[in-house]
Amino acid sequence: MSNPPWHILGFGVIGQLMHAGFSRSGQQCLVIAKPNQPLPAHHTVQYQNHTETFDIKVFLPGDHPIERLVVCTKSYDVTKAITSIKHALCPTAQIVIMVNGLVDSLEIAELTTGSVYWALTTEGGYRNEAHHTVHGGSGVTRLGSGPEPDWLSEWQKAVPNSHWHTDIDPYRWEKLCVNAVINPLTALHQCYNGELENSELKASTQTSIDEARAVLEALGFTLQAQGFHNTCWEVIRKTGANRSSMLQDTTLKRRTEISTILPPLLAVAAKHHVATPQLKNTLTAFQQRFPELC
Repeated sequence: MSNPPWHILGFGVIGQLMHAGFSRSGQQCLVIAKPNQPLPAHHTVQYQNHTETFDIKVFLPGDHPIERLVVCTKSYDVTKAITSIKHALCPTAQIVIMVNGLVDSLEIAELTTGSVYWALTTEGGYRNEAHHTVHGGSGVTRLGSGPEPDWLSEWQKAVPNSHWHTDIDPYRWEKLCVNAVINPLTALHQCYNGELENSELKASTQTSIDEARAVLEALGFTLQAQGFHNTCWEVIRKTGANRSSMLQDTTLKRRTEISTILPPLLAVAAKHHVATPQLKNTLTAFQQRFPELC
C-alpha cells in the first residue's frame, strides 16, 4: 500500500521549496489552493546550477481526507488557515507547522485530534514571480515534538539535512531569535542577508545577537545561548544571497510577520528583566517606517 500524500498549505517560498523536495524524491504532494485563487499547472525553482519545473496537483473537495499536512503560511495566518480546512483533516492527521514567527501551540491543539509537530528551517529563497522561486541558500531543518513519526525517513529524503528533536522548544526559540535579528534589519535597510556583515550594519547586528542570546539564556536554553553568536552569523553567511521574507513583504507592500517575531521576544525579555534596547529600537523604527505592514 502506498504512503499517503503530503499536502502543502501555504504556497509561498517555503511551500514551493517543500513541494519541490517531495516531488524530486518521488513522493505524492498536493497543494491546497486559497479560495478564489487558482494555481497554475506548474511552478519553477531555480537552484544554484540548474532550474527545474514541477507539476502542481491541487487538493480538491471530495479527495481523500488529509493525513499529512505541512503548513507554510505566514505565522499570523496559521490558525485561520488550518481552521479553513479542518473539515478535510483525517482524525489522526499528522500536521507539521513550518513558519517564521511564534504560534500558540494550545490554539493549534484545539483544532485537531491528530498530532502536531513543529519544523524550523534556515533554507533560503525568494520569488522573482509568483510561482518562480530562487533557492537562495541551503540550510538546516529541525523538526520534532515527541517520538519520531513513521514518516521521518520520507521527510528526510525530501528535505536533506533534517534533524529530529524530541524537545523542539529550545530550537523554536532559537529560530525566533535568529529571525528577530535578521528579518527586521534586512527589511529596514532593504538589504540581502549577507549585507548584515558590512561594516555599517555589523555593529547593530552584533548588538541584536547579544540581546537575543541573553533572552535564550534567561529562558534556560543554555546550549542554544552558548552557540547563538556562531549560529546567527552562520545563517547570515549561508543565506547571504537571500532576501528575507520580511524584506520581500515590505518590497511588495504586504503585511509582515513582525508582530509574531519581535513583540513576543521583547515580552519574554521584559518578564525576565533582560535589557533589549537595540531590539526595541529596531521594532520602533520598523513600526514608524512601515505602520501599515505591521
